[in-house]
Amino acid sequence: ISITIESLLRKFPADSIIIASNGSTDDTIAIAKSYDVQVMDIPTAVGKVEAINQALYMVTTPYVLIMDDDTLLGDAIVPTNALDEGYKGVAFRVLPVIEGMLSQIQMHEYRKSMDIARSFHNSSGTVQSISGAIGLFYTKELQRQITLHTGEFAGEDLQRTLLIHLESEDKGVVIADSLVYTYVPRTFKDLFKQRVFGWNPGFYTNLGIFSKLLFKRHVPFKMRVEAFYSIFIICAMDPFRLVSLPILLFSPTYMLVFYFTYVMLETIPYCILGRKEPYWIILVSPMYGLFNFIARILATIVFFFRRISVTLSKTDKYDHYRRTAFFPRFVSFS
Repeated sequence: ISITIESLLRKFPADSIIIASNGSTDDTIAIAKSYDVQVMDIPTAVGKVEAINQALYMVTTPYVLIMDDDTLLGDAIVPTNALDEGYKGVAFRVLPVIEGMLSQIQMHEYRKSMDIARSFHNSSGTVQSISGAIGLFYTKELQRQITLHTGEFAGEDLQRTLLIHLESEDKGVVIADSLVYTYVPRTFKDLFKQRVFGWNPGFYTNLGIFSKLLFKRHVPFKMRVEAFYSIFIICAMDPFRLVSLPILLFSPTYMLVFYFTYVMLETIPYCILGRKEPYWIILVSPMYGLFNFIARILATIVFFFRRISVTLSKTDKYDHYRRTAFFPRFVSFS
C-alpha cells in the first residue's frame, strides 16, 4: 500500500486520496494515516463494491479514480480530458509487473486484451470492461450505481462498466494511452484461485446485463458483438468444449491439430502487437489456454454453488455466500 500511496501523492494532494480499509487486519490503516491521506476504517469486511460505495460519501470532486492497493500509477497521465469530452468512464492500459515466467505469459494476455480492445472499441466507445485495478469515472455515475450494482466481487469491474453502457446512449467507455502496472499471481495456485473464484464467475454474474445489451435499442453494434461473444461463444459453447475435451486429450492427431492451430491463431495478435514478448510464450499458449478453460469450467460450478447457497440461506446480497451455512471455506476467493 505504501508504494501505491506514494505514486498517488506525486500527482494528487493528500486530502484528495481516500483509503477504504474493508476490514483490514494488517497495518494498512496505520500506514495510510502516516501519509496524512483520508482514511475510512471499515472494521468488518463488506466487500470491495460496498467499500467503494461508502467511500463515495467522502468524495467532493466531479471525478473518481478507483485503484487497487497493488496498482502502480507511476508516470501515467490521468485522462480527465476524456470525461470532459463526454465519455462516461476511462480505462487504463494495465500490464503486469514482471516477476517470473508466469507473469511474462500474463503480460501477453494483458497486452492482447488491452491494446486490441483499444484499437477495436475506442472509436465507438464500447470498451467492455474498465479493469478493477484502476479506472476513472464520473462521481455521479458511481453514485447512480450504488443501488444498481449487485455488490458481487466476481466481475465487479465488468458489471460497473456494463451498467454504464446500459444507461448511456451517447459516448461510452474508452481505453486511454496511459500505462500502469499491477502485481499479478506469481504461482499457478494463485492464478487458479484468481480465475476460478474471482474473474470467471463474473461472466455468469453479468449474463443478464449482456442479454439486455444484446437486445436493447440504440446499443452500438460493437457492444452487441461483445455481448453475443460473451453469451454464446464463451458461456454457451463451454459445455460443448468440455464434451470434446476427452477426444482431444486421447487423440494425438487431434491434439497436434489443436496445438498448431492455436499457436497459429495466437501468432497473429502477437505480430500485430509488435512481437514484444519472447516467442516461447506463444508456443506454450495452448497449454495456458487449456488451463484457463478448465478454470472457467470450475468457475461455473463455483458460481452456481454460491447462488444456491445464498438462495437457500435467504441472505440479502449475493456476495454474502461466505456467511451461509452451506458454503465450505475452501470454495472462497480468500
